[in-house]
Amino acid sequence: MKNRIVLSLFAFSAIAVLSMCNKATDEDKALFSRSATTEGFTWYKGNDAKLESTIPGAHHKYVRTRFNAIAQAALGSDGTLPVGASFPEGSLIVKESYDENDNFKIYAVMEKAPNNSAAGEGWLWAEYDADGKAVHSISKSNSGCINCHNDSGNRDFVMFFDRFP
Repeated sequence: MKNRIVLSLFAFSAIAVLSMCNKATDEDKALFSRSATTEGFTWYKGNDAKLESTIPGAHHKYVRTRFNAIAQAALGSDGTLPVGASFPEGSLIVKESYDENDNFKIYAVMEKAPNNSAAGEGWLWAEYDADGKAVHSISKSNSGCINCHNDSGNRDFVMFFDRFP
């Protein structure tokens, strides 16, 4: 009897974990789908050129960043988020990262979703390879990304504006 209870608890736990993994996978697929297209996005300051990052970070040496229409509407006339302002819910920011040899590496994605239980500091955080495989799943939104994006100089957890004024 005791073995059946232990086995039942183990099976229930395994099913619960697998269900959470599938949910994260589905949410990651949906976020990647919204992020992988450039349609409906505006490049940072209207320029799709790759910018060289002079500050070490997790997103490789060269980057270019785009904003969906919701995020774009929050930007000031200088193309940056005004100091002290916040992005509205539904804002989607996608940073494409490239190595020194111009090879695409990852999409680093932030989506403002304060009511999503996976959000960390109001944002879903994720990284995807070119095929949409989650390198950093939104199910881990509360780890890693926030530590750096919480540094001084961020504007609503976006560090890009002060690094590339």
